[in-house]
Amino acid sequence: MPSQRFTIHYRQRTRSGGVAVLVEDSAGQLHVYTGMGLRPYLRENPDPARRQATLRRLGWVPVPRVAPYTLDGLQRLFG
Repeated sequence: MPSQRFTIHYRQRTRSGGVAVLVEDSAGQLHVYTGMGLRPYLRENPDPARRQATLRRLGWVPVPRVAPYTLDGLQRLFG
């Protein structure tokens, strides 16, 4: 997975005061990344409008699109 790229789409404050980001891999699968690592995001919804509404309702905030990061790049972001 080191060469795989992840595009950040949303961010969210965690209960502990940290930040989590919702990233999409090159296959279109969603994952949550925190300083503790990467894990699959299980809430799948093929309809983009419904998916956006659900994510916002759950507290995810959209972020401006930037170039995809490697897993190492995400780790550097979270220090």
